[in-house]
Amino acid sequence: GEGEGGGGEGEGEGGGPPATALALGVGVGFGCAIDSNGHVQCWGANGSGQLGRADTTSQIGNRAEVVPGLSNVTRLAVAQSHACAAGDFGGVTTVVCWGDNTEGNLGSASGGLSAGDLVVPDVDLNILRDVDAIAADGDNNGDITCLHGGGETWCFGEQMPGYLPGHFAVRVSVLDAATELYDSLHAICGRIGSDAICTDTDTFAQGLGCTDGQPCPLLDATSFAFSDDFFCNTDDANTTRCLGENTFGVVSPASAGGGFTLTLTAVPGAGGTTVSAGTQHACVVGTDAVVRCWGRDLFFSTGRAPTDSALDDCNDAANDPSGITFCQAPEPVPMPPGFQAFTDVVTRATGSCAREVGGRVVCWGDLLTVGDQTGEAAVEIPLAP
Repeated sequence: GEGEGGGGEGEGEGGGPPATALALGVGVGFGCAIDSNGHVQCWGANGSGQLGRADTTSQIGNRAEVVPGLSNVTRLAVAQSHACAAGDFGGVTTVVCWGDNTEGNLGSASGGLSAGDLVVPDVDLNILRDVDAIAADGDNNGDITCLHGGGETWCFGEQMPGYLPGHFAVRVSVLDAATELYDSLHAICGRIGSDAICTDTDTFAQGLGCTDGQPCPLLDATSFAFSDDFFCNTDDANTTRCLGENTFGVVSPASAGGGFTLTLTAVPGAGGTTVSAGTQHACVVGTDAVVRCWGRDLFFSTGRAPTDSALDDCNDAANDPSGITFCQAPEPVPMPPGFQAFTDVVTRATGSCAREVGGRVVCWGDLLTVGDQTGEAAVEIPLAP
């Protein structure tokens, strides 16, 4: 996912009050934020060095720590097991990435890299100086990263169409006019005017009409969210609509159980000003500043326990003799005491985080399990000073 923030070296370092979050990004089992001091802070698992620490063994769980060496950060993108940030680092405006690089998704050769290394992608410096959008995503098949700057879009990673071994950057000219970039597992999409164009022609992109160079129809919206098998947006009327695969009730909670629809369907009870998509669930922030999630609640991804039947709108009992609920209708995510109003929510796979109006962060789902697949309710992630 991508977030925007800003700021410089501020007060509060070295024992002062906690920083607040200006933007969020989540991966699989970890998350990061741009803080009010212009730094990046990360939390969660660290098996690929995605916390920006000089090791891959320590995990810091449900609290955040500053990634060393970054300041004046303006943009952040977090993928499955790596992250990238744009900012003014040591007087030079550039982009750096850290974490897993097995697929070349940091934009550099994997040889010689150590955990915690901040890697400058191997691309024209003029692009790095002018970066105005970043997106990153991935799964077990590999990760990808894309940058837009100076009117050009470049991507890294073996999943990218046109990738050649040893060539870390692939020009994606169909996204040169994009003003925003969106990640979608097997594709990167860009907003061009009121439409979106995707880089790939996998089944989902074709179903949306988003073949290379072709704008997606019916996507005029204030907020987009692409998943692997479905798409959601919000519009000026604060209505959330989805299309695509409906196995777990994301597109139509009342009729979950399969089927693929190419009709943008209003999701009852979702409302929403900002939408984010996980693998099999989605979340929105409504005009009432409440976070609501729906779809499959695997590993607590919707913020409600999988065995809680009180909020069920559909379930998978026919295929699961245990009767565990897998599908939830849009309902508020139970938040810790004192958290009431939120500005945005970000989700990936089966974990989510939301940013409170005052800049505090709460997360739920597999961002909190770190190896324990039982899932966990929403808790605050304290930021470091």
